[in-house]
Amino acid sequence: MKRFTCCLIVMLALAATVAAQDSWNIQLASSLTSFWQKSEDLVVVDQYAFVAAGESGLHIVNISDPTRPFEVGSLDLPGYSRSLVVVGDYAYIAAFSAGLRIVDVSDPFTPSEVAHVEMPELVEGVAVSGNYAYVANYRQGLRILDVSDPTEPVQAGFWPLPNIELRNIVVENGYAYLAAEGNGFYIFDISDLTNVTMVYYLNLYHEIWDIAVEDDYLYVVGGRTWSDEGVFIAYDIIDRSNPIEISRVNFNYRQFDIYFDYNMAYVSGDGVHLFDVSDPSNPIEVSHNTRSSAYGTAAVGNSVYVADYFDGLIVYDYAAPTLPVQVGRCGGLWYSECAAIMEDVVYMIDRRSGLYALDVSDPYSLNSLSFYEAATAYHGIAIKNQLVFTANDSELLVFDASDPLDLTPIGFCSGSTSYFEYGEAILLSGDHLFYQSYDGFAILDVADPTSPFEVSWTDLYYTRDFDVSNDYLYAVDTYLGLHVYDVSNPSELIEVTTFSVPGSLFNSVALQGSYAYLADLHAGLRILDVSDPTSPVELNLIEFDFPPSQLEIDGDYLYCSSGNIGLHILSLADPVHPFEIGYHDLTEAGERFCVADGFAFMPDESMFYIFDCNEALPVEERDVTLVPSEFALSAPYPNPFNAATTIAVTLPAAGVLNVAVFNPLGQRVTVVTNTRVAAGVHRYTLDGSALASGTYFVRATVPGQMEESRKVVLVK
Repeated sequence: MKRFTCCLIVMLALAATVAAQDSWNIQLASSLTSFWQKSEDLVVVDQYAFVAAGESGLHIVNISDPTRPFEVGSLDLPGYSRSLVVVGDYAYIAAFSAGLRIVDVSDPFTPSEVAHVEMPELVEGVAVSGNYAYVANYRQGLRILDVSDPTEPVQAGFWPLPNIELRNIVVENGYAYLAAEGNGFYIFDISDLTNVTMVYYLNLYHEIWDIAVEDDYLYVVGGRTWSDEGVFIAYDIIDRSNPIEISRVNFNYRQFDIYFDYNMAYVSGDGVHLFDVSDPSNPIEVSHNTRSSAYGTAAVGNSVYVADYFDGLIVYDYAAPTLPVQVGRCGGLWYSECAAIMEDVVYMIDRRSGLYALDVSDPYSLNSLSFYEAATAYHGIAIKNQLVFTANDSELLVFDASDPLDLTPIGFCSGSTSYFEYGEAILLSGDHLFYQSYDGFAILDVADPTSPFEVSWTDLYYTRDFDVSNDYLYAVDTYLGLHVYDVSNPSELIEVTTFSVPGSLFNSVALQGSYAYLADLHAGLRILDVSDPTSPVELNLIEFDFPPSQLEIDGDYLYCSSGNIGLHILSLADPVHPFEIGYHDLTEAGERFCVADGFAFMPDESMFYIFDCNEALPVEERDVTLVPSEFALSAPYPNPFNAATTIAVTLPAAGVLNVAVFNPLGQRVTVVTNTRVAAGVHRYTLDGSALASGTYFVRATVPGQMEESRKVVLVK
């Protein structure tokens, strides 16, 4: 496993965008979505990577720091964005069934479509040379468009290739080279657009996915669907009418993309194969990076950018070509499933990719801090004393989270069974950790977090959730009900009783005082008196329009997620008769969420939500009068920024606050505020529209009490 930092996509959605009937007393503070639906291709231009991402369209990522790529703009497009080229201020995107889309990317923060050309069948590849765009039109042929005015493309030529499944196209020195699925490749002389002629065709009996030309050599990659056989073939094309095969490399998997960087070729499919092709007749494989499901590749210096089909944009350092190292990532949130909060940081597990640390000091401005990549799927999370506990398919992992920017594993435990592979939840109680798996639960001693060890294992099939109170463990079995264990001796558990109801489906349990709250997917919310844990008594059953799925208690409030319904809050002022005080509907609501200070933090597969629930809570219960303990100038966000960035200043006492912006020469360029303010957190917007691109310094001062500066970068 490699540790690296990444930046996820942040999308703010205020409650004003939510219809009234969809929420009551709860508003969506912010949300994070970094799931790119099938990254297919990418192009790097200057400090930006442009990614064609299937159903989710175009994504633009700032890669000025390859270790911290962050998305600056995106555009949903019709169809399926298969491939793209970027020329000048425009991106030309082959959008499958939606034809060719032309997007103005002169401002990467706000890309906008300026034209599109519908075509019969599908568009899978596009190339631009001079004032013309050349389109590989699947089962139709080669289309040539005049794009001298990209906002008004006009067809300038067409060569029919009926029923030929064209995949991609390259234009070089007056020739067009087309890759065809199941039909090899074609070469056209396009030096005279009034007389386009086909000069060569070769049937390779392979699916040819991509094609590239370097000097007088043609390279193709592809494979066979039915056998998973892949190929990388080089041709001498000094005579375009008679290409001569000079080398061939076979693979056990189809290859989808080829990218050249001087004498190095990056072949993508089952990861990235790096070849030295200084002698095209004898390509030498330098390395095979198996980490990625790579569909597109680009290289700048030692940084190699990969469009990963599942994980968005991944950045590798190829300073040592034989040992590439993953250093950055953007996109690819695939299956977020649980979260825990410590101070102002939420730690979130993505089952496919790993552990995220998210800055939620301002819940309305979510920011990613760091990421630790998972070698295998992660399950469950718990936090204690600057430590984060989680598990992958084979072991428990303990992370030092004292610095959220640098998550460091410090302890491991493999366990005596395979329970880690099917993990669901983690719970801490004193020096013991309870790990709930599909078929039971384990207890581990974590007194020494660098050396945790298993204490006991208890079989309990269909375990869904558990909670601990006063030396008793309450474990939920979906079909058999609530099991209560005496865990005063963790190495020797004693089951003291079981509570079950025929026909019920129990999914979660939460404890408060002498009460246990059970989520019953078939019946509703069951409330038990567990003052005597050996003899629980049901006090009430509350039927709701929603089936409660996961339960969390914070203070006198019960938070319920409810599958495809959303988030609901119940008041426990009367613990036996809770009543609803707020809700927010969602198409999907995640389980394993966490709550703190009136906010709910909810992962949900490809999304992560923060809900402000304070409106549902009585005023006297809200933590709104807390006075900060120290002065602070928070990191402006976003940074780098385009049009504007937010500056937050924390004051423990009232004072005259001055916030100003200076250039690197120390010259003040603008004053954001200069006024007396009360104690608390104050937020200001820095409008960069009148400033030139470059580096600036934000300085916050309170005479005699505070003087702090932060660097910001304005990118236009």
